[in-house]
Amino acid sequence: MRDPVNLVDIRAGLEGDRWSVTGFATNLLDTRYNAEFSPGGFVFKARPRVYGVEASIRF
Repeated sequence: MRDPVNLVDIRAGLEGDRWSVTGFATNLLDTRYNAEFSPGGFVFKARPRVYGVEASIRF
C-alpha cells in the first residue's frame, strides 16, 4: 500500500472576439513520486512539471 499523492494542475486564459491565449501547468509543484511499481523492482517515475502556452485565432 502507498500513501496518496496530491498534485496541483492549473489552467487560465483570456479570450477576445477572434483570439484566445491560455497558460497551463501540470504537477505545478514538481512533486516527485513513482507512478507505478511492478514486481521485480521496476519503478516508473511520474512526469515532472510540464507547462506551456496555447494560442489560437479564428478567421
